[in-house]
Amino acid sequence: MRKLTSTRGLSRIELICIIVIIAVLLIAAGLWWHNYQISTMISRDNLTLRRALSRVEIDWLVTAGEDNGGEDRMAYFDAVLTKLTEDKPAGYNEYHTMTIDGRTYEGERNTMVIKATLKDGVLRLDWVKGDGVR
Repeated sequence: MRKLTSTRGLSRIELICIIVIIAVLLIAAGLWWHNYQISTMISRDNLTLRRALSRVEIDWLVTAGEDNGGEDRMAYFDAVLTKLTEDKPAGYNEYHTMTIDGRTYEGERNTMVIKATLKDGVLRLDWVKGDGVR
């Protein structure tokens, strides 16, 4: 049987260890990148939700302590124009699972929009299917 050590260059064991270490580092980097992308998509959806809430509060004056006149309203948030509209826009969600106040919504990427509803003085935001989505 031949010895695994050599006086010239790398031995077979050293070469195998180097290859395994590089493979593990590449897999770890790939997993980190994947998790980073997911957290970025979730964060973008949360920021869109916050922009929608701010726009609703500005347009409908639904701030703490103010009376909204008892009007019931419904509108969709257009993330591109950053305004409320009665026409349902195309979807703009980044991730397939969105959460609002503990409620979870499911939908493929770019298929969901935020719907704002004011009923009996209670404001509710929901993710719903966008225009042209079945």
